[in-house]
Amino acid sequence: MHIINISEEKYKEYIEKAIETALDFEKITYDCEITVEITDNPGIQKLNKDYRGKNYGSALTIYYAHHCLKNGFIPHYGSAVSKYSENVAMKSGFEQTSRSHYFKITIKQ
Repeated sequence: MHIINISEEKYKEYIEKAIETALDFEKITYDCEITVEITDNPGIQKLNKDYRGKNYGSALTIYYAHHCLKNGFIPHYGSAVSKYSENVAMKSGFEQTSRSHYFKITIKQ
């Protein structure tokens, strides 16, 4: 796990940029309410359960790819071994070019 220490000001800047990007992508120019949720792994699992199958992941992934291409970057998609993540990638137009497997080995003494 990587832990990155950033200032509260920088943290707010990242969130504001994400919101601006989402509003721009959705072409929302009117006043609206936005909720930002910062969560942990159990929270992510609940969000996955609530929102999986509604194509939100595909929409974000497609936006990410278009944003990268528009700005001169080559988009890459990587995921843990998950049929859900792989389906999102394929539905979003990514092709599998390689596959990696990771293992954790614990030596008991």
